[in-house]
Amino acid sequence: MKGMGIFSSIFGRSTKHIIPICNVDLKRYLGTWYEIARFPHPFEKDLENVTATYNLRSDGRIEVINSGFKNGMKKVVKGVAWIPDTNCMGKLLVRIL
Repeated sequence: MKGMGIFSSIFGRSTKHIIPICNVDLKRYLGTWYEIARFPHPFEKDLENVTATYNLRSDGRIEVINSGFKNGMKKVVKGVAWIPDTNCMGKLLVRIL
C-alpha cells in the first residue's frame, strides 16, 4: 500500500486521505513492486502485469518506473521522487519526466 501513495502522486491524484508511514527503511523499499490492487487511473486502464520500480540515483533522489501491458504492448511512465521531509521517510513527491 505504501507504493500506492507514490503511484497516486505520480499521476496527480490527491493523496490527502492517505497517511504515510514515516519510519520507512528506504533501502528495503527500493526494487520492483508488483501490483495486487489499484486506485482507478486512466494510465492503468486495462493494463496487466503492472509494476513499479524504485532505484536510488547518485544524487539521492529515486528513479520511478511504472509499467504494464495493454494488448501485448508495454506502456511505461518514468519519474523522479524525493523525500520532502526527512522526518517522514514514507512520504515522497514525484515529478514525471
